[in-house]
Amino acid sequence: LLMINDFRGFYDFGLISGMGLWIIFIVYFVFLPSLLIFLEKIRLLRIQPLPTEKEHPLKFKKSWMKPSLIVMALLTLFSFGAAPFLKFEFDSKKIRADIPEVRLAKQKQRMTIHRVNNPAAVVIYSREEADALTEAVEEKIQQDKISPTLDTSRSYYDLVPPDQGAKLKVLAQIRKLLSDPTIKLVKGEQKVKLDHFKAILAEAKAVDPKEVPSEVTDLFRGKPQIPGQLFYINAIPQLELDDGANAMRFADDIATLKTKKGTYYPASDAVVFGLVLSTMLRDSKKVLIISLFSIAFFVFLDFRDWKKSGIVLLSIVLGVLWLLGIMWLFKIKFNFYNIIIIPAVMGMSIDNSIHIYHRYEELGRGSLQKVLSSTGVAAMLASLTNASGFFGLLFCTHRGLYSIGLLAVIGVATCLISTLVFLPMLLQFLEHIQYDRKPVTP
Repeated sequence: LLMINDFRGFYDFGLISGMGLWIIFIVYFVFLPSLLIFLEKIRLLRIQPLPTEKEHPLKFKKSWMKPSLIVMALLTLFSFGAAPFLKFEFDSKKIRADIPEVRLAKQKQRMTIHRVNNPAAVVIYSREEADALTEAVEEKIQQDKISPTLDTSRSYYDLVPPDQGAKLKVLAQIRKLLSDPTIKLVKGEQKVKLDHFKAILAEAKAVDPKEVPSEVTDLFRGKPQIPGQLFYINAIPQLELDDGANAMRFADDIATLKTKKGTYYPASDAVVFGLVLSTMLRDSKKVLIISLFSIAFFVFLDFRDWKKSGIVLLSIVLGVLWLLGIMWLFKIKFNFYNIIIIPAVMGMSIDNSIHIYHRYEELGRGSLQKVLSSTGVAAMLASLTNASGFFGLLFCTHRGLYSIGLLAVIGVATCLISTLVFLPMLLQFLEHIQYDRKPVTP
């Protein structure tokens, strides 16, 4: 399902995990049985049937069964209320590898350079294109007064102004005015400044494009083998484009510029970051909804009963909801990396609820103790192995990978609790409602 998204990260995650699951499925049902049969035939494996354990009905005391369900209901209400207040970590610096030396170097750099971001660039081939883009950027600047992101635009053609002749005429008029005899009446410090100004005016001349240093022209033209020049669009100098919210606004302003010469698509790290975030935030809601409905669809195909399907799904939904409550309680934010964990946790944990409910149906009323002592233990081991796969990420220097491991471990734990505690309690409570309260028929 993740492969239907425009966001490439979701697509690749879905592709790799989907292929992996199908490979494991084939290994489980083809290779493993064949291996067991082969080992039995060559007498390297001898399986002895386990003795059937005596059935021990699960007897929840009324003094703590209902209070426990009430506590879980309160936790669910708390999590449901806290979920809308969860925040997204837009600052990419907080989800990168935290290396003290790099952090110190960046702090030093920001103290010596007034600009904290890099410009976006687009390739142009003529002065007309540069003028059209300049006009479009200026129009954007004038339109966005509430949350501005744009500062200036620069091109190779700005190095040699096209109206030099008109400006030289103005300078000639100024020189003529300064030659008036009355100017000689100026004395002292003012005269020194005036003489200096006259000397500068006398040296003024038209700029020859050949006089522009190559170090400057190379910034716009680059290697001569590649045609065209770069047109730069600068963000406001102190605008932190490492902040995803700012990057999205910057990308929204300039990702597509329509001019009278055509449509242009400036590019930079910030523009790409902003577009990726916008796409991911848009697709993540769709992914969560489709994932939930697809899981519900397959659960219903298995049970063919809305009530049973609802009970199984409820345990997983509550586990995910408790995860959101814990995130709010400990101020854990979603980010560019860990947002994919929610559908992954649902997919990993729904199996346990399905197996426990099927085992309960197989053994019948009063069998919850035996269900938990057999299928419940297997479900716990499966969840622990799932969590252990992510546990190593908790030791990563990269904060994004760390956040994936953290949410995965918490999510698997909350879903395990909902499966091994809430689901049996709910089933026992339903038994109590359905059977214990029925009047005995003589």
